[in-house]
Amino acid sequence: MNGATYRLRIDPVCPEVALLRQVAGIIASGGAAVVPTSGVYGLAADALSPVAVERIFSLKMRPKSKPLSVLAGSMEQVEQVAGRLDSLTRALMDELWPGGVTFVVPAADRVPPALLAGGTTVGVRLVSHPVTAALLQFMDRPVTGTSANVSGRPAVSRIRDLDQDLASEVDIILDSGPLAAARPSTVVAVEEGKVRIIRPGRVPAARIIEAARRLGKPG
Repeated sequence: MNGATYRLRIDPVCPEVALLRQVAGIIASGGAAVVPTSGVYGLAADALSPVAVERIFSLKMRPKSKPLSVLAGSMEQVEQVAGRLDSLTRALMDELWPGGVTFVVPAADRVPPALLAGGTTVGVRLVSHPVTAALLQFMDRPVTGTSANVSGRPAVSRIRDLDQDLASEVDIILDSGPLAAARPSTVVAVEEGKVRIIRPGRVPAARIIEAARRLGKPG
């Protein structure tokens, strides 16, 4: 992509199909887009493209030691980045998604090593914002789920607050208006049948642990 940025206003509840197709095509061609998520704007690029992933690190000036998370629009897209998922993890995903919880799971072999920052796991979330959820329905793979800010600077909930250097280097910006403030997602891993809360967030830990106890009981 050539870095020429287009800014599109889009309805936050009933996004226009033609605009979504346009953005999906840009991302599929290796582009980077600013898209709305729950609470902040994010940087979306093809999560399975090594070149696109490297570009996100460059745009954010993000240390290569910090992995990127992934946004999916369906379980099929989750399975593209996840290795084997145990039954409790799947049950919790069904219970708690979309939105609110990022699950750290074993990464599939096809995930670019740069996205994992040298690790073997990937954080993935089924997106809940209507615009980005709809966008992913026009794509055959998930996208990066990092916030649209230069590393170390605050995430933004309004397009006008985007870092201007970053905004000028992405290929397209989807502006769905100011986003309602929300805590970051709760980050969770299931290890040996038990839930570990890696980062407290939007969904209370007590709710997740209660769900795990209920869903983890046999028959």
